[in-house]
Amino acid sequence: MNLIILFASLVGLASSMVLPLDMSAQVLVVHGHLKGPKAELILFTKASGKWVQGKRFEAVIGKNGIGFGKGIEAQNIFSLETKKQEGDGKSPSGVFTLGRIFGREAKLPFFSNYPYLQILPSMEGVDDGESKYYNQIVDTSRVQREWKSFESIFRKDHLYDWFVEINHNSTNTPGEGSLIFLHVWRKKGEGTAGCTALAEKDLLYILKWLDKDKNPLFILLPTEKMGLLKKSLPL
Repeated sequence: MNLIILFASLVGLASSMVLPLDMSAQVLVVHGHLKGPKAELILFTKASGKWVQGKRFEAVIGKNGIGFGKGIEAQNIFSLETKKQEGDGKSPSGVFTLGRIFGREAKLPFFSNYPYLQILPSMEGVDDGESKYYNQIVDTSRVQREWKSFESIFRKDHLYDWFVEINHNSTNTPGEGSLIFLHVWRKKGEGTAGCTALAEKDLLYILKWLDKDKNPLFILLPTEKMGLLKKSLPL
């Protein structure tokens, strides 16, 4: 997929809200409370040129709800009042591509055409805005630590046993939010620091469903804004 073309297609998104879904055949839509963690994730697949709604999953988002983020477009497309910032406990709204899949095992328990990395105890996610590695997962056995704040990727609570990167703030602009993933939840109903999370079995279903050749898009927005997607998806 040519992301430059995709970016250009999104310029008029704020006014029309017609998403550039002709470039994708898979969409994950997450909608949730503007100021709380309760959410739902819905899968959509394009079949014979038409979008078909698939499985729906109970999910959670940021413990403090949603703030507008930086996806493949720079606009606040869902017209939210609050911008996503580092440490605010909010999940970023917008339209995003997906990055790499990570997991504790040497390989995924199924075939995937997504790049896969096994997590190691030496891996850290940098959330220090003064670091050149801000918003990146680094291996401290290969990179000299020069950051003061980070998140362990090899977690004891198993939240990151499996996860996929949501490409938020891809310019790694300090303070605008870092390390946004789709990962395993701690428990039903408990919010995250800004990621989207769900039960492990549901996450594994989604990771297996993802097809990189279909250019999946991840869309997150408040439930009350879901009507804006009706021009594009069968809601």
